[in-house]
Amino acid sequence: MRLKDFPSFIRTTDPDDAMLTLTLHSTECQCSVPSAVVFHTFEELESQVISAMSDILPPIYAMGPLPLLREACASASNDHAASTSAASSLSKEDHACQVWLHGKRPNSVVFTMLCWPFGADQQTNTRMPCTEWRVSVEISEDPGREEVEAAIPQVMGRGRGQELRGSAAEWKDKAALAARPGGSAWVNLETRCLLL
Repeated sequence: MRLKDFPSFIRTTDPDDAMLTLTLHSTECQCSVPSAVVFHTFEELESQVISAMSDILPPIYAMGPLPLLREACASASNDHAASTSAASSLSKEDHACQVWLHGKRPNSVVFTMLCWPFGADQQTNTRMPCTEWRVSVEISEDPGREEVEAAIPQVMGRGRGQELRGSAAEWKDKAALAARPGGSAWVNLETRCLLL
C-alpha cells in the first residue's frame, strides 16, 4: 500500500488529531478476543488481506457475498440430499448463523465505478477496486471538471471501460462460485455454524 492509501486520520502529522486519538482509544478498549471473526467478503476477492489478518486475529471466516450465500442455502434446504449441509444448520430458528444470514442485505456486487476518495477510510477503500480488482478508476481528492470528464469515458466507454467491465464480470462469477455448495464461503459458513 502507498502512504496515500492509508486513512487520512492515520496520515496526520498532528499527534493530537481528534480522529487519531479516538481510533487509538477505541483500539485500547478492545480487550476481549473473539473466538472467530466473520467478514462479509469471499476469499478469492481479498485473499491477501485475509492472509495478513490471519496472522494477528483468531480464525477468520470469509462468508460472502451474503445475498448469494443466502440464495444457495435456501436452494439447498429445499433439496433433501442437503440435510447434512450448511443449509440444514440454518433450519433452526435460534441458530446464530441464521440470524446473521437474515440480517440487513448489504451491497455485495463488484461493479465498475469512479472512486473519489477524500477522507477517512475512503483512500484505503479505493485501493482494492482500482489497483487489485481492476474494476474502477480513481480521481484525485480535489478533482476539477476536466478530470471527471476525462475519467467517465474510461469507465463507461470502450477500451479501458471494456476491460473494467470484463474484470467485474469475472469477479461476479467468482462470487457466485464462492457461495455455491462446496465454494469457499459455503465451506466457511458450514464450518463456522458447526462450531457454534
